[in-house]
This record gives sequence, C-alpha cells and structure tokens, in this order.
Amino acid sequence: MAQIKPKQHKMKDGRIFTIRNVTIDDAQTLLDYYNSFESDFEFRLSEKDELNLNLEKEIDFVKKLYDEKDSLGILAIYESQIIGFLDFHKKTLRRLSHIGSFGIGVHKSFINIGIGRALISTLIDWAKENPVIKKISLGVLSENIPAIALYKKMGFIEEGRFIKEIKLSDEKFIDNIFMYLWVK
Repeated sequence: MAQIKPKQHKMKDGRIFTIRNVTIDDAQTLLDYYNSFESDFEFRLSEKDELNLNLEKEIDFVKKLYDEKDSLGILAIYESQIIGFLDFHKKTLRRLSHIGSFGIGVHKSFINIGIGRALISTLIDWAKENPVIKKISLGVLSENIPAIALYKKMGFIEEGRFIKEIKLSDEKFIDNIFMYLWVK
C-alpha cells in the first residue's frame, strides 16, 4: 500500500480532523466504524446482513491493502474515532494497470462538512504523484445526488451507467453510474 504523510484538515464548522493511512492496529476500530452504519445503507451496494464482518476479515482486508503496491487505504480521524474511509485498488491486468477504482464512506453525522472532499483530494494528490496511475474510477448509485455533485465538483465525469442495475425493492430499480477522473 502506498504511504501518505498524515495531514490535518478543517471541517466546514472549524473542527480539525486528520487523514492518515489505515494500519493493522485500526482493524477493530474499522470494524466498529462499519458497524456504526447500522441503518445507513441507503447508498451502498451491499445490505447490512450481507457483510458478515469480523475482526479477522478486517485484518485480512488491511493486510491485502499493504500487499498491493499501488493501492491506498486512508482514514479520516476525529477525536480518535474513524469518521471516514477510502480504499483505492489498481487493476492488475497490464493493459488496465493505469486504472484504479475507489470506494468511500463517511459517517452519517459527518456528511457535508468536507470529510469526503478531503479524502478524495488526498487520493487525487497521491495519484498525480504516482507514476503508474492515470485514471481514477468509481461507481455511484444514481440516487446518491450529494455524492454525484461532489464528484462532479472535483472533476469527475460520468462515463456510463448500467440502467436499473440496482434493485432496492421488488418495485424499485435504480442506475449504477460510473465516473472517472484522468489525473495525468
């Protein structure tokens, strides 16, 4: 996993938080963070009961990040608590090795105050310095209007969509939107 220097950022309300790499020692706190999303699965592909998270799986997840040279796992920390997480993984095939995609989560009580923007900015800054990564991609549910607006403000462009790919209920289907940012 790529290493970044920890950096402090200011929330819109003036509070200070830090972005730093995830470590093996964060596994339990990361598990607690995921479990804190108890009812916050509106914009996730998985449902709560599908995750089956445990400490061993979290440790393995972080270890795999460390094993991938051009991956990145970063946390947003406020008062010793994880308030956001971003993980980026590079494609492994040589013809796709210039591309990576990321997933991001911000704790519901910290949305719209700059956490997501800081995490994504950290990723973009790192990718610009990385000699391999040229394209950052992501998928986002079409109903996640605030996230789509943030991605667009940060320069991401809609690349395509899978129509009605996401089944929210027996009667409701939404699109899965794919976006990208060319960093070089």
